[in-house]
Amino acid sequence: MKQHDLLSALANGHFRSARELEAELDLSSMALSELTQTLQADGIPLLANPRQGYRLNAPADLLDGKEIQAHLNSEARGLLSKLEIHPSIHSTNRHLLELAPESGHVCLAELQSAGRGRRGRSWISPFATQICCSVAWRLEDINALSLVVGIALAEAISALGVSGTGLKWPNDLLWHGSKLAGILIETTSLPGKQHLAVIGLGLNVNLSAEAGHTIDQPWTDLTRASGNTPKRNQVTTTLLNHLLPALERFSHQGFEPFRPAWKKHDLFHDCPVSLETPRGTEHGIAAGVDRHGALRLQTAAGLRHFVSGEVSLRRAHAPAG
Repeated sequence: MKQHDLLSALANGHFRSARELEAELDLSSMALSELTQTLQADGIPLLANPRQGYRLNAPADLLDGKEIQAHLNSEARGLLSKLEIHPSIHSTNRHLLELAPESGHVCLAELQSAGRGRRGRSWISPFATQICCSVAWRLEDINALSLVVGIALAEAISALGVSGTGLKWPNDLLWHGSKLAGILIETTSLPGKQHLAVIGLGLNVNLSAEAGHTIDQPWTDLTRASGNTPKRNQVTTTLLNHLLPALERFSHQGFEPFRPAWKKHDLFHDCPVSLETPRGTEHGIAAGVDRHGALRLQTAAGLRHFVSGEVSLRRAHAPAG
């Protein structure tokens, strides 16, 4: 709590003297020094100057649990079992996998030091510039879960007024060809037939060009896509208002009710594509998904189905005719 209080006191990016902060936060000089050193060690860009005091390297739009929960709709509020926000964490997914909590437990972080993407990639997570979110959910059937999460994410972004987004099977949200968000779902078996799914979301909100230099693919953020900088608390609330009800519906009804929405958001439907698989490259026309969320690919040898764990999808150029 003291970490969050200190960051809030420094959120405007201006220097605050040690004396001011000690009085405001009810901290001793030693406690304040230890707290700032801990935050710096965790990767928080907190600057210290012997004469001027402390500040963040830039103003920060911090997450606020009370504000997020206050603006949840009644359905999402009823499905949220717990909300925690960390200034810095190794990985929100890893944290929830270790906790093995009940459905609806949400973990957010201002910064991830070991965020992960699909296929072993790292996920760049600079301080207070993204929504780094993981949600725990217990369910029996995890097939097509990433597609349902993608649909909820796309519809949340649309509700924020951003047009031009679409989904790349199985788990990327793109805006005009650049990656806006990614999804990483990790699962573990529970007693009986249930699985614990930890749904990790990384959504770029206001990512600097400097931070983006380390990303190995075209990327964008909500600031570029919308023409303004949305508030991260509003983005988080809108996301949870769409995601939590979608997870509840999927738990009871499966993927079938979501298939029309997937087709609406599918950027590759009826397009020539190539798929990198462990057995080589497959070429064909993307023909939507089946009731389990597998990609349907119309090939020269007929219609084939591919599950998300196997492949990497790319748009291909149609042969000249």
